[in-house]
Amino acid sequence: MTKRDLEKYLRKALIRPVEPAPPAARFRHFIVIPVMDELEELPGTLASLQQALPDGADRPGILLVINHGLHAAPERKAHNLELLELLRHLLI
Repeated sequence: MTKRDLEKYLRKALIRPVEPAPPAARFRHFIVIPVMDELEELPGTLASLQQALPDGADRPGILLVINHGLHAAPERKAHNLELLELLRHLLI
């Protein structure tokens, strides 16, 4: 996904807020990962991406979209909030 495509996606999806900050201008491409109740799986996914993606200027940015439906089970919502707090502590 290009930066232009990402901006369009963010406008259409009404994703707010983007944390810790809007995507950096240094990235030309992005990988968007929808995340729902993946507290245990996400570290492995990110580690695999770390190994598979190129280093340097062509490395894409990664945007995690943490979400759940209105009728999601309370434990799924709680896991999402736990993951969000963990990511906040790692990234800030």
